[in-house]
Amino acid sequence: MKSTNWWKYLLAVLVVGASGVTFMGISTYKDAPPKPDYISPSGVEIIQKDAVERGQLIFQKYALMEYGSMFGDGAARGPDFTAEALHRVAVEMNDLYGKQIAGGNIDELSQIEKDGISVRVKRELKTNRYDGERNIVVLTEGQVYAAERLVEYYSSKFKGDHKEAFKPAGYITDDAELKDLSAFFFWGAWVCAVERPGGDSSYTHNWPFDEYAGNTPTPSVKLWSVIGMLFLIFGLGAVLCTYSYYSKTSPLLVKENSVNNKSVDASVPTASQRATYKFFVVAVALFFVQIVAGVLTIHDFVGFTTFYGYNISELLQITITRSWHVQSSILWIATCWIAGSIFILPSIYRQEPKRQVLLINILFGLLVSVVVGMLVGCFMGPKNLLGDHWRLLGNQGWEFVELGKLWQVVLFAALIVWAVIIYRGVKPALKGQSAFSLPYWILYSVVAITILFLSSFVGG
Repeated sequence: MKSTNWWKYLLAVLVVGASGVTFMGISTYKDAPPKPDYISPSGVEIIQKDAVERGQLIFQKYALMEYGSMFGDGAARGPDFTAEALHRVAVEMNDLYGKQIAGGNIDELSQIEKDGISVRVKRELKTNRYDGERNIVVLTEGQVYAAERLVEYYSSKFKGDHKEAFKPAGYITDDAELKDLSAFFFWGAWVCAVERPGGDSSYTHNWPFDEYAGNTPTPSVKLWSVIGMLFLIFGLGAVLCTYSYYSKTSPLLVKENSVNNKSVDASVPTASQRATYKFFVVAVALFFVQIVAGVLTIHDFVGFTTFYGYNISELLQITITRSWHVQSSILWIATCWIAGSIFILPSIYRQEPKRQVLLINILFGLLVSVVVGMLVGCFMGPKNLLGDHWRLLGNQGWEFVELGKLWQVVLFAALIVWAVIIYRGVKPALKGQSAFSLPYWILYSVVAITILFLSSFVGG
């Protein structure tokens, strides 16, 4: 590949990638399932749309994605709440109709009667009774009963009265919050089961698999799963073949012995390089936090949380330790990348810009603020100690985007300062250099990372 044509290949990748992401984004919002009001056959309001949306906020506030998952996205240490709620709804509906037929004793049902009830439940779950003009869904008698029972189930689960209760008991105790949270889970179950208008599968393509609720893979799901796997294998092979071809036809010219032990020993760190030392100290501390938080998370998962007679999960629930584990891993890696890129700048151009150390120290202050804010916020947020400011200062409730909005903004500011530092450091070396040269690529990478971070602000 000629170095003068590199931009064509890069542009092609960017266009294809951006087009695909744009298409998926538009399709996601266009084809998203509605959030309706749910009413009984007689017109009584069962679940309001506002309750579903409040339930989503409660799900985020208590960082439940760090424990279970929603629509398959989350920690998966606990249940997938959509799958669990869907199965509970199907169980309760079968139970209600069975008692109606058998006079309260479902053990007396014949197999034919059980099969008939099962078919009825699956049909009711799959039938889409959504009225777009009024934004309502008319539930069946069984669905109304299941929705009410779902509130009881999740109330006992989070208060600690259930055999599969969240530990420690009493994680969520407010009845209004539990009712709204159950409404959110019921909506998730409805989305997973009901058929999309004009289609033969649910909004989630019959995910999760649950034969009891009538969710089984469609032929198209099986077909595209196979096609996707084949394209993955083909794509990996194409990349390896392309790399092998160009690595032989266009060998990379490397100056021999450009770096050796003697040159390293003889080098004297510049002021900006010395200013990066403290970044690595913070990275080591974050790495230690990640390990400890990971150990505590695993101990919680296997139910071994008592040390010397004290149950540590009463202070540090899994939602807190896993948030620390995920965020500290992201931040120590980011800190090392940032410090490492700054450290090599004098190797590209020895003379340092004025006030470069000042900018590095400002960057360090911003990163420390993010680290402290993350640790404190991810602790206080799920414990409901921040009131209405849980999203701003605590945990936003999305996996990998746990940072409170304020700390997210501070981190973005840090990335901008980092980009300025890198640009100032490589600017003198850009003169007369090819756009394909290392200084330019360092600059491209920093700018791309900063722009990419903007996507994290999309989540509400």
